[in-house]
Amino acid sequence: MSSQASAVQRLLTPDDLALMLGVSRLQVIRQSRAGKIPSLKLGKAYRYRATSIDAWLAEQGARA
Repeated sequence: MSSQASAVQRLLTPDDLALMLGVSRLQVIRQSRAGKIPSLKLGKAYRYRATSIDAWLAEQGARA
């Protein structure tokens, strides 16, 4: 598998992230718009890098 293919596979949708976090899709999108969740905006769609989310979760855990 090429590095390009693996990069695409690592992008999560709001639904994917909501399932991971145990929150609603709407909550993920609201937090993304507010800049509280690291995200990429592709047109109107939000996408999330798995590595960025892992780092963000670790940071959130360290703050707790």
